[in-house]
Amino acid sequence: MRLLLYVIGLIFWGYTAVFYASRVLGAVCAVWFLMAPVSFLWGLYAVKRLRVLLSFQENPVSVGEKALLQIRVENPTPFSMGQVQVDLEWYHSYERVPVREKLRIAVGGKQKSKTVLTTDCALVGTLHCRVIRLRAQDSLRLFTYRKKIQAEKILTILPLSYPADIREKEQSMGSRGEGEALQTERGGENSSEVYQIREYRAGDRTRSIHWKLSARTETLQVREYSHQANVYYALLPDLSAPEGELTGINEVFCILLSLGQALLREREGFFLAWYNPERQEMERRWIALEEEIYETFWEIYEAGIGQGKESVSVRYRQFYPEEILRIAVDRKLNLTINEEVQYVFQPGKIQEGLEEILS
Repeated sequence: MRLLLYVIGLIFWGYTAVFYASRVLGAVCAVWFLMAPVSFLWGLYAVKRLRVLLSFQENPVSVGEKALLQIRVENPTPFSMGQVQVDLEWYHSYERVPVREKLRIAVGGKQKSKTVLTTDCALVGTLHCRVIRLRAQDSLRLFTYRKKIQAEKILTILPLSYPADIREKEQSMGSRGEGEALQTERGGENSSEVYQIREYRAGDRTRSIHWKLSARTETLQVREYSHQANVYYALLPDLSAPEGELTGINEVFCILLSLGQALLREREGFFLAWYNPERQEMERRWIALEEEIYETFWEIYEAGIGQGKESVSVRYRQFYPEEILRIAVDRKLNLTINEEVQYVFQPGKIQEGLEEILS
């Protein structure tokens, strides 16, 4: 519409200048004529240098909190832009349904403009936010430019956790006896002592690979140290459920995080394992520090929700047949040890349930 008005104005001033044979009106017509191409070139120069930066004010956040996303548009040129529209896309790792949003921001020359969006974090996982495209107008708003921007930020949403004491838990759930039997399989007492050499499995750390032996055998071989041989716990989130169902996910991760923290307080390392539906295999990570729990949760979030008739505990046993206590929590809040249900948590009473089974 503005461009149409500009053309009408150009015709009017041109006709008037010719009709009255006026040099002044001719000069006005010339200026009017040059305004559009000059504004177009200025706008084109400026839009090529526009930058969009995304940042979360806090990352990670806990479930139930609000996340603040800051969108900043920087114009390093001296030329003002009429209007800048930023097209955003959001999606959650467990919902996978993109939500799009359009933001209109005014950006002057040599200016940085920012706006803040607020979103509720009601579900654990990762929240992806990226810029799809940028649309901008020249200072006269006659022309519109489109530009693809590669800007993305990922917010990690962590579960809540409650304090727990794993020592008393061992006796109440009958795991002490199995644990003692497994202790006879341990390697040396020194955590740097090599317990055995075995073939590489998904989840093994790269630094444990025995490169010389791998080169001779033409298969990856890893050193298993005594601290890994001591392990007789594997924590497993069982997220399989009908497609579209999201209930119970927060509680599953809350329970596993609480149990994992309890194990670490007792200086007990453990495996955190999950089923990767894209690769159709189990993956696991050795956990010795609390930070490694959160890092591994991020990998679990990104893997998505798998489907299948077999429980994650059975799948774990198929991929990793060694003797180990497989502690799994499914979305019906059943806590199982080696496929046997030991406790059923009640929604909204997770803390009470942890206190009950650990007392």
